[in-house]
Amino acid sequence: MQFGWNRKRRKLRDKAGLPFESAGGSVSLEEDGTPNLFSLTSGANYVPSEEALKQSLEIQAEGNTQAENGLFREALKRWERALDLTPERAVLHELKAQVLLEMDAVWQAVRSAKKATEFDPEWSEGFITLGRAHFNYGEPELAAENFQRALQLDACNSIAQEELDTVRLYILRRKELADKGEIVTGTRFSVLTPAHQVEHGQPEQPPLSGNAA
Repeated sequence: MQFGWNRKRRKLRDKAGLPFESAGGSVSLEEDGTPNLFSLTSGANYVPSEEALKQSLEIQAEGNTQAENGLFREALKRWERALDLTPERAVLHELKAQVLLEMDAVWQAVRSAKKATEFDPEWSEGFITLGRAHFNYGEPELAAENFQRALQLDACNSIAQEELDTVRLYILRRKELADKGEIVTGTRFSVLTPAHQVEHGQPEQPPLSGNAA
């Protein structure tokens, strides 16, 4: 048995939950009609200069287009450039995590998604992506915690609830197999591919299949 992030639901999003065509986030205006810089940052305390933010948004949009076209490495390069200008924009770290998951670079996705939640701890989408990353890394308990946090921030988020239900089913099934002595408890199991574990010098682990690890 193998559980993983359903690729049919693997629609890439930006901060506003929109496809990559969006430049990133909703924009509120000051009284004089100029953009409110804070509304574009997706960071709790970080307000970049107007010019830096403008360039960051333009480069982010280029990366969005690359990602929508499946050019994930090119998208990552664009977002890294944007991060050089605005390093605390949570949305850029979250976008990186999404693409890293698409590339099955799961551990790197965990790290990027974690940064997104650190820079914007009130943004539910960041915790959803972090939950998916932990789940695909074979850490369902941590995934569940992050989906629960997303629901605390946005109780009506149906995606977070659906993901949480999936993870809870996985944990329950794993416990049932452990109780039967068919798996070893306390072992990390691969949810998708174990390639990232081999790449990082970790021993390859079999998927959860009813056989002893």
